[in-house]
Amino acid sequence: MMKKTLIMASLLVASMAMQAADYSYLNIKLTDNTVKQFDANGLVLTFADDYLTVTSGSKTTSIAQNTLASMYFTNDVSGINDAISPVSLRLNGRTMTLSAPAGSQVQVVSMGGMLIDHYTASAYAQTTTLRPGIYIVKIDDRTTKIHVK
Repeated sequence: MMKKTLIMASLLVASMAMQAADYSYLNIKLTDNTVKQFDANGLVLTFADDYLTVTSGSKTTSIAQNTLASMYFTNDVSGINDAISPVSLRLNGRTMTLSAPAGSQVQVVSMGGMLIDHYTASAYAQTTTLRPGIYIVKIDDRTTKIHVK
């Protein structure tokens, strides 16, 4: 469980660094398909004891990690527009699964600058198998860093 927590935390932090400056809200979708929305300004996320604690302004919420389905940033107050086609990046072992709006340009680059994969996103999630290392994933004009163990 610790390994899963570290992977989730590193992906989330990398994703936040990539997207927080461009979006106003963080949406967290739970396994029961409910969505919790938080103001991205001053957002603080903490992983501890199998819980994600989200602090935004004076609001603090704890969410059990096993109930997390996805997290994404949006500018839409209701989250409805981005809920249709959010960017979702998941890492399961050495397999990266990426869902992005159809037509998005995706590049996966090693820290040494080698282009590992590139494609135009379709309506379906696409997978890339990666060797252990650190990679930069670029989706259109947004980038994030992932660490594959």
